Amino acid sequence: QRAEQEKAEAIAAERHRVAQAAAEAEAATRIREQDRAYRARINAEARDALVAEGFDVDVATKIVTVIARGVIPHVKISY
Repeated sequence: QRAEQEKAEAIAAERHRVAQAAAEAEAATRIREQDRAYRARINAEARDALVAEGFDVDVATKIVTVIARGVIPHVKISY
């Protein structure tokens, strides 16, 4: 009977561990998606500011893209 109880406890502990891992993975995914949306919004604001200064939309998008990728020395976007 004790062996059965230990087995049941082990199964319950494993189910809890799996459920917790799934919840952590879901939270991490949600955080990544929120960060991606936040960065997209910041990049769009930078692009829109360049367009307001007279740059073509395609050129402004390219400028923001290369800055965000870190290609331009001494220039960065703060997220």
